Amino acid sequence: LDSEILIVDEVLAVGDAEFQKKCLGKMGEVSKGEGRTVLFVSHNMQAVKVLCPTSILLNEGMITLNGTSDQVIREYLFKQEEICIERVWEDISRPGNEIVKLIKAFMHYENGVIPENGNFDITMKIGFTFEYEVLKQGDFFTHGINMYNNEGVNIFDSHDVNSNLKNENRKAGKYSATVWLPGNIMTEGKFSVNIALFKASPLEIFILEERVFCFNIIDEIRGDSARGDYILNFPGIIRPLLFWDAKKIN
Repeated sequence: LDSEILIVDEVLAVGDAEFQKKCLGKMGEVSKGEGRTVLFVSHNMQAVKVLCPTSILLNEGMITLNGTSDQVIREYLFKQEEICIERVWEDISRPGNEIVKLIKAFMHYENGVIPENGNFDITMKIGFTFEYEVLKQGDFFTHGINMYNNEGVNIFDSHDVNSNLKNENRKAGKYSATVWLPGNIMTEGKFSVNIALFKASPLEIFILEERVFCFNIIDEIRGDSARGDYILNFPGIIRPLLFWDAKKIN
C-alpha cells in the first residue's frame, strides 16, 4: 500500500489476536518508520491511545472534539455512562439470594456529605457504603469491591480482611459495610465500582452487582494534590502523593 494517507477503519474488530497484532505492527511501521499518515478509525480505546497522539471525536458525522487522544477518549467514555453515587433497591428487585440481599448503596466523604454532582475531590477520603439484609441465619461471608477506570481497566480489588464481621456467622437482620478510598491515590477521571458479598474459601459468590457506582474524581489544581501547580496533561493510572526529600548536600 503506497498511499500517502492510509485509512484503517475498525480493522481490529475482525480477526484473531495474531492478525490484530500484525495490523498494529504494520500501522506503527507505516506511520513511524515510513513517515506516512495513518487515519485510524476505531472504538478500541486502548489501541487509539497507543497508536494515536491526537484524535477526533465524531457524533453523527460532525466533529465534536479535536485534541490529544487522552482528552478525546475521556470525553467519549464520559458520555457513555450516567453518574450514579446512590442506589436503593425495591424489595422485588434487590440483588442477592436466599441468604442475603442488598438494600442500598451510596458514596460519601468522611463527614458524611454526598456531592450531588458525582464529582469527588482527588485529595479527599471517599467512602463506599452498602447496606444489606441477612435473611437466613448462620452463614458467614465477607465483602468486596472492584474498581475500574473509564477504559475498563481493573484498577484494584479490595476484600474485607479486617472488619469485625469478617467470616462471622451472621444473625438475621440488617448490616452495613463501608470501605474507604484514601485521598491522593487515584488520578482524575471517571470510575465505576462493583460490589460483592462472598465466601472466600471455597469461593461462593452470594452477590456480584456490577457498576453500582459511577463517579468522577477531579483535581481542582489548588496545589495540594500530587499534581501540585502543574496544569498540563498528567498521565498514569494512579496518582499517589508521595513524600520527597530534597536538600542541599554541599
